[in-house]
Amino acid sequence: MLVAAAVVCGLLIGFGGHGGGTTGTTALAATRNGPGSNTNDQPLGALPHSVRFVEGFAFDPRNPRIVYLLAGGPDNSVIKTTDGGAHWQLMPKSGWAGAYQALAADPRHPGTLYVGTGVGVLKTVDGGKTWRRSVRGLFVPHVIDRNIGWVAALAIDPENSNVVYAGSNRISKSIDGGLSWKTVFSPQSTAGGLNPISVSALAVAPTHPETIYAIHANSKSGHTSIYTSTDSGTTWRTSISVPGFVHGFVTDLAVDPQHPTTVYAAVGATVLRTTDSGNSWLPIGRGLPVQAGARGQGCHCRNGVTILAIDPHRSGAVYAGVNQGGIYKTTNGGRSWREVAARSLYLRTIVGVDPQQPATVYGFGQLEYDNSPHLFRTTNAGRTWTSAP
Repeated sequence: MLVAAAVVCGLLIGFGGHGGGTTGTTALAATRNGPGSNTNDQPLGALPHSVRFVEGFAFDPRNPRIVYLLAGGPDNSVIKTTDGGAHWQLMPKSGWAGAYQALAADPRHPGTLYVGTGVGVLKTVDGGKTWRRSVRGLFVPHVIDRNIGWVAALAIDPENSNVVYAGSNRISKSIDGGLSWKTVFSPQSTAGGLNPISVSALAVAPTHPETIYAIHANSKSGHTSIYTSTDSGTTWRTSISVPGFVHGFVTDLAVDPQHPTTVYAAVGATVLRTTDSGNSWLPIGRGLPVQAGARGQGCHCRNGVTILAIDPHRSGAVYAGVNQGGIYKTTNGGRSWREVAARSLYLRTIVGVDPQQPATVYGFGQLEYDNSPHLFRTTNAGRTWTSAP
């Protein structure tokens, strides 16, 4: 393995430095057609007033005008647009409770989505009009309520969408579209349900769906590890271990659709890439404004990468949302990064690439000076942006 744990520890403490400069930066417009906006865009409509933050984006597999947001606030819900972002609508809720952190769209069936919540997995097959809650076999018995657990990650098999993986304090697998679940990996540190959100990221290789990747934080050892399965979740191996217990909102995984052996991973202030299905990893975070905590607290990151999004048509093109850092982009697989939007945005900056029109990228963050929610979009791969009012 090219990157040993000891090497990664050093990277966590000092790799990447403070800030990435301003070369290539595009300021966001304060209004729909302000400075820096793309005047060729149709107006980007405002989100409902109840939305305080966004956890993720999902896209309809056939209609690029349909986009979903996983939103939080007084009305925790999925938000939907059917006209390319001009208008947004809160979807009805059924059995919503607690918080949730995962959203995944079925890549083969339009209108089918899964949401990971604090009380199980919710599924819709009609674009969010109705939802069904699923917990059967998902969680182990709990001291208070055996149906309580926290699903922080979801991944759908791109060739057989009845196969869904869920990450909570374990990795669970459904082979019947979420009707029932079976534990396929239960790390020793979480067997017994003491840490409800230890598996914080999942990814399935697009053309090799038997290969799955997962990020798991071990509170006992103080390490966060990337695990790999090459047999559809039957067995798992540690691919790399990073010193530090990384909080879930600064972890992510993304597999290159054109080269499924190439995987990008964000583990707090460390960003890594493998080109051999996880047998070896290289650091690629130089140029990103990420900073780890003090030595011994390597993953208590002030600035960590919250999300990675790949351009499915251009290998090596990846966007990174940075906590307290805006959005950065690489076009060479991480050898260099440049800021493309909004250094002033912070708190879980989120980015999503439309798989059908990858030059269209949505972003969300909160403005540093007033914590206000901020939705924006580019239709030219990050050169200019349109901002919602």
